[in-house]
Amino acid sequence: WGVEGLRRMDSKKKRLVVLASAGLTLVLAACLALGPLVRSKANRVAERYGVAVEIESVWPAWGGVRLSHVRLRAGASPWMSGDLERVDVRPSLGLGLRALRVRGGQVLLSGTTEQVLARLRDMTHTKDETGEAEVERSSPDLSLEGVRVDWKGAFGEGSRVELEGARVERTHEGSEGQRGLLGALSASLEREGSSCRARELFARFERRDKTLRFNEARIGALEVEVSLENGAALVAGDDAEPAVAAGSTGGPTIVAGGYVGKAKRLRDRVTQAAAWAALHLSPAASVEINGLSVVLMHGSEKLNVGPGSLHVEHASDAVTLDLAPGQSDARAKSDPAGIRIHARVPTAPREIAVHVEGGPVTLASLGVHEQDFGLIDVGKAKVLAKGDVKLSADAERISFDGDGRLSSLSIVHKRLAADPVRGLDLAWRASGVAELDGSLLRFDEGKVEIGAIRFEAFGGLEHGKDFVRVDGRANVPVADCQKMFDSLPRALVPKLEGMTMTGSFALRSGFSFDSRRPDDMKIDWDLKNLCRVTSAPPDIDVERFARPFRHVVYGERGEKVEIVSGPGTADWIPLKAISPFLEAAVTTTEDGGFRFHGGFDKTAIKNSIRDNLRAGKVLRGASTITMQLAKNLYLEREKNLSRKLQEAILTTYLEQALTKDEILELYFNVVEFGPMIYGIGPAADHYFDASPNDLSLGQALFLSSILPAPKRTYFAPTGQVTKGWLGYLHKLMKVMRDRKKINDEELLDGVSEVITYRVARSPRVRPSGDIRRELGGDVPWIAPDGP
Repeated sequence: WGVEGLRRMDSKKKRLVVLASAGLTLVLAACLALGPLVRSKANRVAERYGVAVEIESVWPAWGGVRLSHVRLRAGASPWMSGDLERVDVRPSLGLGLRALRVRGGQVLLSGTTEQVLARLRDMTHTKDETGEAEVERSSPDLSLEGVRVDWKGAFGEGSRVELEGARVERTHEGSEGQRGLLGALSASLEREGSSCRARELFARFERRDKTLRFNEARIGALEVEVSLENGAALVAGDDAEPAVAAGSTGGPTIVAGGYVGKAKRLRDRVTQAAAWAALHLSPAASVEINGLSVVLMHGSEKLNVGPGSLHVEHASDAVTLDLAPGQSDARAKSDPAGIRIHARVPTAPREIAVHVEGGPVTLASLGVHEQDFGLIDVGKAKVLAKGDVKLSADAERISFDGDGRLSSLSIVHKRLAADPVRGLDLAWRASGVAELDGSLLRFDEGKVEIGAIRFEAFGGLEHGKDFVRVDGRANVPVADCQKMFDSLPRALVPKLEGMTMTGSFALRSGFSFDSRRPDDMKIDWDLKNLCRVTSAPPDIDVERFARPFRHVVYGERGEKVEIVSGPGTADWIPLKAISPFLEAAVTTTEDGGFRFHGGFDKTAIKNSIRDNLRAGKVLRGASTITMQLAKNLYLEREKNLSRKLQEAILTTYLEQALTKDEILELYFNVVEFGPMIYGIGPAADHYFDASPNDLSLGQALFLSSILPAPKRTYFAPTGQVTKGWLGYLHKLMKVMRDRKKINDEELLDGVSEVITYRVARSPRVRPSGDIRRELGGDVPWIAPDGP
């Protein structure tokens, strides 16, 4: 209007214009002062909680102010920091905080769960006027939505918790009451190779008389991945590794403080969780997870179970969990055949019990995927189970008692067979106790049935600080041989398809061993193997070995090579054309009871078990010449259950179908003596430029001694056998003399022999006095004829 316009106004209008101008000026001034005032107030409030605050912008809003990009920082090395996108503040009449509404942003936390909770408590509590009692600070109503939380170290170093779309609603009801809800769109936990991921988390709570209680809690979906190699890493402590006994030689001796410590930490965590649930869940609270999936991992292998439903109920002394894997809540209630797992966790350190029951149901219905741990056709395989597992109150002992059945099971695993094993029917029954310090594992009852094959065992393994003691019994009740054979899946005995048998089989055995007295080991068995092979497949029938035949061997690089052998071929050597020293040698180094046993040497098996137990590792086997022949004639080099089963059956067949001389002749002509050196003819020619009939004692014993490792080098650059190996051969010669396989004259000739590569007639030297005394006294040496 200008000055002239104001002059022409009447006084009333002038007053209105002046008042409006003054009001506008006050509003503008208030807006300009609002930011500093709010920032100052926010800083004073934040300081009481030990938090530094930075506010990017402040705007007036209906009933309060709106802040944008509020940055928080707690601690010099901040354990909490964040950037909140929008915060609406509603003040009370006394200019205190009445309500906060947060929308969007991120909060970062660091430290263990215990550390962060303690710091939050310190922030929200203060001393009363006397400075002695602790009281809770008043807090505003809170609404938080769409915030991302990233928490590092919550469950130890390397762990991480993330929340997406976190939501909190809290309102006050009187001076002592609160009501609200917690939730998140998703949450994840990563720890030591294991993880936990959840979606649609929601919980409703109320607070009365300073006690927080949840009325409802649910999770739409929860997937837990557990590494079996890390052993329940989500709940165990960082130091949860088994301890090894002092003075241990490297065996699996576990002493107190190993798995006991891990079990106690697990027990403490779950009982603490149960106690918390009993205190903070309302009597009628509904707690459920309707999409629980568990993934067990071992290396690159996985086993999926679920999704299923989980319900939690509680009483004053315990919390119970009911899990129906692979079933939704509605289906679990309507399907009585489904597998159910019921766990009872006490609120104080007492026995924890788990009961499993249900079936038959398919593995697919439990959530198992194709190829999980090598399982296939999971839609056909069915499981039925019933049993109990209990952890003692002191967390030092697990007891188990249960039975079950797997039918139409199909699996692919290199430890079983080269091809898929299909249609396996397996039943079991087991009960016993395991001490978690590794000191005791006891089976009071153990039974396994595969069709007509039944195996029963009971006994125990006691593991002390410096000893191992094992005792028990194992039985195979009498059964028809053909029915037992037919019970084996074809993939386990692929080369024996079409074999028929008569007779019966039964075994009763007992075993006792104490590493403090290894020589007192007892192994007794009563084997009634009356099985007779009445017909064999054409590729197995021994008739084919009466003429030239083809069989697979392995080249220098491990590749398969098919060669022709048998009577009439260039390299075939009849037994009568082989030096008798060779049989004496192999029955000393490979199979001392060859001429007397039926393919399996009881004494050798006993000695092998004793020596392996004493050493805590596999040092020696108990393979006989017939078993080696079965492997060389029929089987490939895969180390799996299929090969062991076929080897046992084929050994029995060869012993029934051939004489001992025929077995020995075949063995000498097909066994490996070096890279692509198969049979005694090529071996004698390659190593000594000699015929098999002319082999000396030393040469024959050398060839026998290299059979366990024929690809090694045993000659020095001079062409002579190395000094160490020659000493070993001399000891074997003494054993042969003591067993009357050779006489004194042959022994002296053998120890005088300088075994030399590509030399048919080895040079002889006078044995030293030390060697002569070592071999049994100062016996005379007679110089041999010839060079």
